[in-house]
Amino acid sequence: MKGYTTTGVVFFHAAFLHQDEGAAVWRRPGREVVRVICVNGRDMEIESGKVLKDFLLEQGFTIGRIAVECNGEIVPKAVYDKHLLKDGDKLEVVNFVGGG
Repeated sequence: MKGYTTTGVVFFHAAFLHQDEGAAVWRRPGREVVRVICVNGRDMEIESGKVLKDFLLEQGFTIGRIAVECNGEIVPKAVYDKHLLKDGDKLEVVNFVGGG
C-alpha cells in the first residue's frame, strides 16, 4: 500500500479542485466562485448564479432601507431578484438613516 495515500490525494486534487489562470479563486465543479471586485470598498467572493437580492439578504441588509449601485449605475429595487452578480462587479450599498 505504500504510496497509495499520496496518489489518492493528488488524484482528488486534480479531479475536483481547479485554479483559474491569474486568479486566486479555487473552483469546484458545480460550485463555481466568482469575485466581486468591491462591495463598499471590500473585496468579496460569492458563488456564481447569485442574484443581488439574495446577496444583500445574506449580508444582513434590509432591502427597503438601501440603495444599490452596480458598476456606476443605480439598480432599481424591482430588479434586485433578477440582477445576476458577475465576476468583476463593483457594488456600493447605501443605507438610509432617518432622524430629525
